[in-house]
Amino acid sequence: THLPYRDWCEHCVRSRGRNHAHGQVKRDKDEYDIRVPRISFDYFFMSVEDGNANTNPLSLMLDENTGARWMRAVGQKGLAEGESMLWLLKEMSTELMAWGHQGGPGNALVFKSDGESSIIKVVTKLAQLHGGTVHCERSPVGESASNGAVEEAGKTTREMMKVLKSQLEIKSGVELQQDDAILHWLIRWAAILY
Repeated sequence: THLPYRDWCEHCVRSRGRNHAHGQVKRDKDEYDIRVPRISFDYFFMSVEDGNANTNPLSLMLDENTGARWMRAVGQKGLAEGESMLWLLKEMSTELMAWGHQGGPGNALVFKSDGESSIIKVVTKLAQLHGGTVHCERSPVGESASNGAVEEAGKTTREMMKVLKSQLEIKSGVELQQDDAILHWLIRWAAILY
């Protein structure tokens, strides 16, 4: 599974190698953080080229209290006209329930995202569908560090996806293309592994 990272594994080093991390001060969680689960949302891309072209977005949902992750290739940012993206909202709500966040009366959640209009639309509709008391938080514009937990989750999930892809390509002798169906599985599995 390539967890934990091993410096002797060619796939781990190629796909997840990093410089040494800078230290940071850990803060104690305040009572609100402990009492109300915070779910963070963001978009990522499969590659730098995709990011530059704004194609092949990945949607990430992170439970900051437990570290549980959910990531899917979504085809577009935001919600299309009509109900073509209803599958996304239903799948996200189902995952929240699997994480123990049942929705409905008496169940409170904090949904956190950046200020990008496409993710705000998804988070707002998800809050309506899932139910319960949902408070939406937005990161200040230009302050990506305030959304650091989901940024790090996106980075490590994409790294794990690269590890799995590298190993699969070498073992099978086949170079995977971005439209190969197995990449959708790799994205899901990489998120679950963490």
